[in-house]
Amino acid sequence: MTEPLPIDLLDYEPKPEDRVYYESVLHGYRGYLMKAGGKLYIERGGGLPKLLYHNIEWKPDKVLRPITDWHVGLVAFEADKALLFALGKLKESRRQWLNLSQDDKMQWAHGPGPGTDAEPVRLELYGAIRACLKKLVA
Repeated sequence: MTEPLPIDLLDYEPKPEDRVYYESVLHGYRGYLMKAGGKLYIERGGGLPKLLYHNIEWKPDKVLRPITDWHVGLVAFEADKALLFALGKLKESRRQWLNLSQDDKMQWAHGPGPGTDAEPVRLELYGAIRACLKKLVA
């Protein structure tokens, strides 16, 4: 494999427009190639740990899908906060994505978002965001 990243740098994080995306043939993970400590890694984003790059496991991703379920979860979470603020639920609207547990983030990325017992308008908003962004998801 020809290394697409600068060989003279130990650490390199490409700009979004320069990223080369790969998909794992074993697990279906997706991420972009970067360097840390002189080694090649796949950065998956969303707070997930980066994975060591092995050219037999990772193939270039042919379909441009610029966001992940984690990104959709984050967008839905922030939209939910704005809706809660508009509904006058100020305390709930002040939650921060970075302060959520991993399980709560998983719920926003893959599950029912605000939870099945949430107000119907919150569930509708969550569903609309997921449907709108579905075609962009890796």
